[in-house]
Amino acid sequence: MDHNASLALEKSGSASDTSAGPVTPDRAPQACVSCRKQKRGCNKALPACRLCTRMGRICDYSDGPVTVSSAEVTELTQKIQDLERRLSERESRVFSEEAAPTSHYGGGTSQQTIAQPGVKLAQRLRAQEAIGFLDARLLRNPYLDTRSTVEAPQDILNHVGGEANIKRITTAYYAQVHPWLPMISKQRLMDMSQTTPLSYDLAVLILAMELVLSRPDAGSGDPDHYLYTLCKRHIQGLQGVQAFSLSFLQGTVLVALFEYGHGMNPSAWLTLGQCVQLVEILGLKMSRENSEATAQHVEWLVAEEKHRTCWAVYVLERVMAISSEKRLLMAEPVPTDVLPVDETAWNQSARQHRHVARNVSAPYSDPQCAFARLCQAAHIAAKVIRHAQAAATQKALGHRVEGMGVARLTATAQSLCASLFADFAATPASYWILIPSRSLALSSVMTLLRAYCLVGTVPAVPNLGCPAQTGEELSLHIGLVDGLRSTASHIAEDTTNVMALVLQDGGLDQVSPFILDSIYQSASALSWLDSPGSELGVLGPETNAQALLEIGHRWALGLAYLGCLEEQRPGVTALANTLSGRIDMVGGDVDMSSLGFG
Repeated sequence: MDHNASLALEKSGSASDTSAGPVTPDRAPQACVSCRKQKRGCNKALPACRLCTRMGRICDYSDGPVTVSSAEVTELTQKIQDLERRLSERESRVFSEEAAPTSHYGGGTSQQTIAQPGVKLAQRLRAQEAIGFLDARLLRNPYLDTRSTVEAPQDILNHVGGEANIKRITTAYYAQVHPWLPMISKQRLMDMSQTTPLSYDLAVLILAMELVLSRPDAGSGDPDHYLYTLCKRHIQGLQGVQAFSLSFLQGTVLVALFEYGHGMNPSAWLTLGQCVQLVEILGLKMSRENSEATAQHVEWLVAEEKHRTCWAVYVLERVMAISSEKRLLMAEPVPTDVLPVDETAWNQSARQHRHVARNVSAPYSDPQCAFARLCQAAHIAAKVIRHAQAAATQKALGHRVEGMGVARLTATAQSLCASLFADFAATPASYWILIPSRSLALSSVMTLLRAYCLVGTVPAVPNLGCPAQTGEELSLHIGLVDGLRSTASHIAEDTTNVMALVLQDGGLDQVSPFILDSIYQSASALSWLDSPGSELGVLGPETNAQALLEIGHRWALGLAYLGCLEEQRPGVTALANTLSGRIDMVGGDVDMSSLGFG
């Protein structure tokens, strides 16, 4: 190559380097190394060109060979590791970042990923158990391991706190909620809480205990929104990481109880449906065979706890469905299924008492523990619900009323109430533990009678479209109305006893939301049946309205029922507020003679 050609080539290269503009103090004399290597146009901007700035890389304008420092190698390695970590999190994340719980600790707000970082979802699935959901014949062990080893996220650990706070929550729970819904073993809970850090499912269970203990806001009457939202998010997190366990189910049951007790529908129904599914997933049943077989794998204490949790889901669904006319999801027990054993024996881990559990078909006259009585009442409620739904179908088809089924179910509920009356008389101190059973039985009677009494919720609206009644049907109708009035009056009378205890110190802490439906149904029926000359006096709807108002300070469902009653009897809420706190209007000492049908 001659001298002139070399000069021409040099000029050409120089023109290429300066094509983006003349050399100035804020521009480099030549293209950067990256642009030269990739043969890309470089604007030679200082300290970095436009392309390097956009790509986030180092811009080098040196003439010599490119060298990489150890710091750059370290930085690049860290970036690769960060990308790998984020990819792993993406694989294990089971719900969007927006669904992650928000922590209010440390004075700020932060999003935390519930799924454990760096652990693939596949590692959380237990292969043998997953296979069983595809082909049950391949499942060697029919009883799912109901323990979980997933560690809890930091935000829920911060909220649950240390040993002192856990003891505070559990002590209050076992004093206020456990007596009328005894499904969580105190001994097992204390043993599990000694391990650190807490497992995810146990932390959620303790959080749900705190949630169900919370009261509505004194001003607005609304439940604790922050605690509720936190609990719901972490229940979703447990489901996402496949941490299905007994504690997970129990925590979900308590959330459903909270939603029901504060009138949060249809959320309560959705959560309850999840509970029914978890019962099926965990293989929990009410049969004796299940209890004995499970006892071969775990101690009897845990076997009975599973049994009780299964019954708790059954009871809660019947309580929620008794007057809502919703279809039941959980299957009915068969006559050979067993009821829960005595609470005292179970709480004390008395293995020698395992044989005292009685079948579902046992006569109501047989002695039973309080929780078994509640299960019996729920069984009656299920029969009434299905009967009322079938009757509604028959009525829609124009078929006549058949009174034998009504009489049989009423007699069954009456028999249980008679046994409960004997239990009340034998152990008056167990009033708060036994009253949910009697209330559920009476709610069942009210639901059954209302289905045949043609009672509207608004007295001024006639019942149209009903076929003409024969003399026999008219006589049956009159008898059912009399039974409705008698049952409603008995409930109103017993409500005076409830109010006497509620207005005592600590009484409101002991009350169960399971008693609210019978109080409302009584008030609703009396509103329809009441007339100027009925002489119902203080046993009219006003007494029940006051009870709904007072209990509404603990369970907002009472206030929701009071709103329904106001629609039927305008002004009853104002009267209830006037009577609020006046124990002389509802009687003094509890009269145990009023607890039966009479």
